[in-house]
Amino acid sequence: MDKIRVLADMHHSDLAESLAVLFEDRFGWELYYPIGMEYYDANYWIHERAVHGSTVASQYLAHWGSDKDCGDHFERDDWTHPWRKYKYVTLDQFRQQKWDIVLCSLLHNEPGYHRLAKEVGAKFVIQCGNQDSPDRYDLADAFMFSTTRRTLPAVPYVFYHQEFNIKDYYYPEKPTEKDTCCTWVQVLPASSTEYARFETLAKMTPELRWFTHGHYNGTPYWRSNVTTVPELARQMKASRVGVHFKRWSDGFGHAIYALAAVGKPTLVTGGYYLGYTDDLFPKLAGELMEDGVTCFDVDKHTNEEAAAFIRRLVNDDEFYQKMSTNVYNRFRSVVDFDADAEKVKKLLEGIM
Repeated sequence: MDKIRVLADMHHSDLAESLAVLFEDRFGWELYYPIGMEYYDANYWIHERAVHGSTVASQYLAHWGSDKDCGDHFERDDWTHPWRKYKYVTLDQFRQQKWDIVLCSLLHNEPGYHRLAKEVGAKFVIQCGNQDSPDRYDLADAFMFSTTRRTLPAVPYVFYHQEFNIKDYYYPEKPTEKDTCCTWVQVLPASSTEYARFETLAKMTPELRWFTHGHYNGTPYWRSNVTTVPELARQMKASRVGVHFKRWSDGFGHAIYALAAVGKPTLVTGGYYLGYTDDLFPKLAGELMEDGVTCFDVDKHTNEEAAAFIRRLVNDDEFYQKMSTNVYNRFRSVVDFDADAEKVKKLLEGIM
């Protein structure tokens, strides 16, 4: 029997890894991505076209000098997940091959990817990993949701967690940096209120070291732009206290789920995730958060209370270990990658 073959759109390395774990590692299917600006020229790839023209598209579709030509597809090493190779097909190669599923994870690409699927007789699936995105419920044969949703489609759907490698994000491992408070929110400084909160708490606890990680290095607290998942996991396990302040642009939440997987006591903006501030809708990662038990919710406390909580985490090893165990146990109680994979497989097999 021929393997099930899937074409997806590449834009987020952790999402790509999660799809590879599902389709290739777990199901034994074949997963491919588009390569070549022909997808853009033919109006299949529409992401950011209206604002940036072909500039953004070329970041995702252009050939790399290191790509290996395998005849009917290309292969590329993933530097963020060093164990992974990704397969790519040009538009001509795509049209000459059999496909079972065309999967879209970028909102603007949905009409173009729907057209691609129909041209080759494949099922069209939307993977929704961005909170409140106005996805085309009228186009898809099925939906994979890794966020919460205010409304639901009439077609089959499933809610699941994007899987990551718990061989890297494992528990327990005691932190090796007793005095660090670290965040892995990629662009924390872009949120003026939350960066101000971060900066205020850093100044209130001068005996501690506060760091931001990510591609934005325009602050005195920036430490590094993490290049690989094993290094990111090492940093999270080494840090004493996690910091996760967000008010916008939430997807699945790889950073907050990874912090929970390593049992990291973390300060969080709980109102944003649990939906009790600013008329917000609860986010998926809210399932991890219980103030004083699995996290410290800064939306419910003063900065002075937050600073006192941080100092207790740093100076009271028994309290720290209790909190860390609570965090990990909550992660294990709400995240079951095996069960999620079975739900996804049942959904997709049901539409083919």
